[in-house]
Amino acid sequence: MTELLKEAFDRVWGKYISLLILFPICVLGTLGLIRTDGNPLQATDYIIIATIAFVYLTYTVFVFYSNRLPRAKTVNRTILF
Repeated sequence: MTELLKEAFDRVWGKYISLLILFPICVLGTLGLIRTDGNPLQATDYIIIATIAFVYLTYTVFVFYSNRLPRAKTVNRTILF
């Protein structure tokens, strides 16, 4: 099972579709770490949530910058192929 996940994630790494795969993995990965017994969240729970959010946002920025098309400089009036 782990080989299948590793192969699938290697195939889509850095592409837009990987954002749709990574989000459920992040959510499912934190389900066991955050307490849901009805008590208020503690500092460790907030740290876990903030860390996962930071990792997901950082990866989102990486994906958008790695898939960005090159642009010509404003001084040059050229067409990029």
